[in-house]
Formats: sequence, C-alpha cells, structure tokens
Amino acid sequence: MTKEPIRTGEIVVFNIDVHERKTTGEVDVLTKGDNNDVDDIGLYADGQMWLHRHHIMGRAVGFLPYVDG
Repeated sequence: MTKEPIRTGEIVVFNIDVHERKTTGEVDVLTKGDNNDVDDIGLYADGQMWLHRHHIMGRAVGFLPYVDG
C-alpha cells in the first residue's frame, strides 16, 4: 500500500473475521468499516448478528479514476 492518505469515497479492502459452522459449512461474516470504532451490526436487520452468502450483493473489484456520472 502506498503512503498516500485514504480519501473520502474510496473503497478499500480490509481483513474481516469469518466464522465457519462445522455442521453446515456456511460462513458467517461480520463487517466493520476501517474508520469505525464498532462493527456494522447496527446496519443489519433487527436482531441479525451475521451476514450470510445470500446477503452479499457484490464487491469492489476495480477503480476508475476521473470517471464521473
């Protein structure tokens, strides 16, 4: 990673803790923004503690500088 500061609006990749259920093989995901003091549970549905595969809609895979819609 370069020494340049992270800028507002940039999408960054970070490590997350995952938990695998031994009985089903399903992976539970808990997300947290890199500039947040707490995890993202407050953004999940009421009572939801983990994200499952069907909750994940996509991921950032690239960056196009100077593209403006």
